[in-house]
Amino acid sequence: MKFYHRDNEIYGAEVILRNQELSPGNDHICEITLSIYGEILMVHRGTDNYLQAARDVLKELSLKVDEFLQRQKEPPDQITSTVKV
Repeated sequence: MKFYHRDNEIYGAEVILRNQELSPGNDHICEITLSIYGEILMVHRGTDNYLQAARDVLKELSLKVDEFLQRQKEPPDQITSTVKV
């Protein structure tokens, strides 16, 4: 919800919580996939509990959304071609 208030072009989010017992201490995985302007932003983190994993993911995803929205505000690159007619 907090991401949607930043920009209403964020139109989908998928949250996955899973337990992965490959590495002790990092076995609680949180993964969030966010759809914005037709692009996909995905972050996943593993810690020893789901709450900390979710906090880490939200922090990183917040930075990625800020960076993405900043790029969206930049003017497009101009391409100049010289074609003789």
